[in-house]
Amino acid sequence: MLKTLRAGDGASGVFLIVVGAIALAASTTIAAGAGGRLHPRTLPIAIGALLVLGGAWLIVRARSKQYQDQAIDWPDRAGWRNWYAALALMALYAALMQALGFITTTFIFIAAFIWYFGKFKPWVALAWGFGTVAFIYLLFIRLLQMELPAGWLAF
Repeated sequence: MLKTLRAGDGASGVFLIVVGAIALAASTTIAAGAGGRLHPRTLPIAIGALLVLGGAWLIVRARSKQYQDQAIDWPDRAGWRNWYAALALMALYAALMQALGFITTTFIFIAAFIWYFGKFKPWVALAWGFGTVAFIYLLFIRLLQMELPAGWLAF
C-alpha cells in the first residue's frame, strides 16, 4: 500500500493520465451525430484532456520541493464501509443509466450521496439533486443540445 501522500499523488497522477489517454483514444472512434451544435466527441475529448492535464499536474506537484509530504492516514472499519457504499452507489448509477435515463439516475445518485455522506436532512439532499439535474438539463440538453440517455422520460 502507498505510505505517503507524495507516492499517492504520483500514483493517482499516472492513473488519471492513463484514463484520460484511453478516453481521448476512444473518443476518436465516435461517429458524427445527427445535426446537433456540438460534435458527439467534444465532451469525451474535453474530459480526456482534463484528466491528462490533472494527472500531469498531480505528478509535477508531488515532485516539487515545496510539497509537504506526510504519511497517509488510512481509514478505519467505518471509513472502509463508506468507501464500499460509495462504490456501490456509483455502480448502481452506471447500471441504471440506460433504464432510468441520465436525469433521473443523476437525481437519485446526487440525493442519495449527499444524504448518506453529508448527514443532511432529506430535503437538503433532494434540493441539491434537483438543482444539479436542472443545471445539467439547461446546460447540456437545452443549451448545448446534447443527447443523453432519456430512459423512461423518452415518452
